[in-house]
Amino acid sequence: MSSLIGTVFSLLSDRKTNRPLYRYRIHHYLKTAISPKKAANIAKDNRKEYDELGVKLFEIETYEGSNQACHPDVIRWNENYWLSITPYPYGMEEYENPCIYTGSSFEKLSTYGDAKPIDVPEFKGYRTHLSDPCLFVFHDKLNCLYRSTVNDKGAETNYLFYKTSDGQGRWSDRKLLYKSERDQLLSPAMVFYDDNHYLFFVSCIDGALRLKRHTVEENLTISSQKEAMDCCIDNLPTGFAIWHIGITRNDNERLSGLFLLKDLSQQYSFHLFLSTSKNDGRNWMLLNEILPDDSIKDLIKIPYKSSFIPGQKKILYSYKDIKDRFFLKILEIEEER
Repeated sequence: MSSLIGTVFSLLSDRKTNRPLYRYRIHHYLKTAISPKKAANIAKDNRKEYDELGVKLFEIETYEGSNQACHPDVIRWNENYWLSITPYPYGMEEYENPCIYTGSSFEKLSTYGDAKPIDVPEFKGYRTHLSDPCLFVFHDKLNCLYRSTVNDKGAETNYLFYKTSDGQGRWSDRKLLYKSERDQLLSPAMVFYDDNHYLFFVSCIDGALRLKRHTVEENLTISSQKEAMDCCIDNLPTGFAIWHIGITRNDNERLSGLFLLKDLSQQYSFHLFLSTSKNDGRNWMLLNEILPDDSIKDLIKIPYKSSFIPGQKKILYSYKDIKDRFFLKILEIEEER
């Protein structure tokens, strides 16, 4: 009962102070989708607000009209940039389905193929959603790996599925890579080079957060006989834990990471760090914290999972703002990735 009362008071507060969030939350609790027209009107107002502040966002058109997105992953392949994201308007899970964009210029990407998004959940319900997409190329074919969370009467199962593109904008049926009834399998990242095929992910079992690595077999399977290896972050600050990851290979010797750390001493505090490791990814070193530029530093509630932009001294920075909107912005970093 206390939880219900808290939700009602929270909704009443949002109705006064953040009307768009209130509308999305009402639709969420009613298990209905906000109309594309209404979403587009809210998106228009949001853009106008940021334009008036002089902030240049990374603009992406999302299938449901909000133009809010999170969890970007960027690769460079066949002379094009490829981007995967999930729409996440005001943190509503029902829109969080993987979408793919491509283009020769990173500033001018368009939807790849006819599928917008490339998959949707088989079941509807609270805490049942898709999330955390990442892109990888295997045998010269584009693949998208993503997480599927299914909540069946309180029992949660997490899956890692992937789909393969035919090169013409069509996608295969989903294929299972990994499944767990205990582990949340957060923020998967596929790293393939030479004969090394690795799946990195953040393990979350009973609230314990750890960076893990599985070896992926040549037929894109993971042996059920092998446990995932623990990866170490040598200089992880006391009281912090890994939360989300973005990993890329920068040369023949090193892996580079964008690690989102959770401050366990506070209820809702995250920090984004540049990190590095040798090619096997077993031991990592945090380098410097990545801070937002002056144009958005006072607008951010938290940073979120972000991505390197290959071949550029830039990252695609993901964040939740003070009005609970999820946006992307290009930030410069020190080294080219």
